[in-house]
Amino acid sequence: MKTCVKLILFLFSFAAYAATVTLTAAEYGAKWPFTVDRVTLSCRNVAAVLLEAPDGKTYTLNGKAQGQFPNLPDSRVIQKPHPQFKGAVMALPNDMITRGLALCPK
Repeated sequence: MKTCVKLILFLFSFAAYAATVTLTAAEYGAKWPFTVDRVTLSCRNVAAVLLEAPDGKTYTLNGKAQGQFPNLPDSRVIQKPHPQFKGAVMALPNDMITRGLALCPK
């Protein structure tokens, strides 16, 4: 039991010190795909990019994250509707996942 508690505390402390990057709507202009004005990206485990919205909710940003964290919602939940294609959401800018992957441990 003590080992389990220590492991949980270790994991929480690691999460608190994980590298993050905040992206903003102002930075991306018209290409900003989200319904919120900023998001914070982080990398967990191996190449799992997560996105945290200003309200504290966490979403998966890439396929690795979806596979490793199946209980988290996909970021498409907070993506803006595509202006030309009904039922579709705006595409993520090319560099967004790359910026998240850059936070992963080497």
